[in-house]
Amino acid sequence: MEDARLFTALSFIAAALLATIGVAAIPPFGAIGHIAASYALAIISFLAGTHWVFQLLKPAATPFNLLVGSNLAVVVVWFAYLTLSVAWVLAIQAVTLALLLVVDDRLRRAGVVSTAYFRARAIATVAAALSLLVVQVSV
Repeated sequence: MEDARLFTALSFIAAALLATIGVAAIPPFGAIGHIAASYALAIISFLAGTHWVFQLLKPAATPFNLLVGSNLAVVVVWFAYLTLSVAWVLAIQAVTLALLLVVDDRLRRAGVVSTAYFRARAIATVAAALSLLVVQVSV
């Protein structure tokens, strides 16, 4: 499972590297910024979905209602994706990934998720968020 999370970060890193060396687009997928932003939207939706599982399985141990919090995170990121420039979307997504990691840290401290899970999430999140910021300044 740790390998899967780290593999997910490789897609973000690849987008950052491509943006850094000046690759503007990948036909037929589109501009690097849009590719990174759409992938981040999918990953954020997935991570928010994992919070639903934690809320449903251990509601007494969760720090707040994760059903509401996770939906709010996804709606904010999705609305930003639809209405803002790619640069703003990437910044909002990087912040959202960090906030979801803060929630996971609280879940770790409450005994809902393991330290190994959190460690892998932290590494993948830092790589993804920094990569999104690299793409943001490169597009």
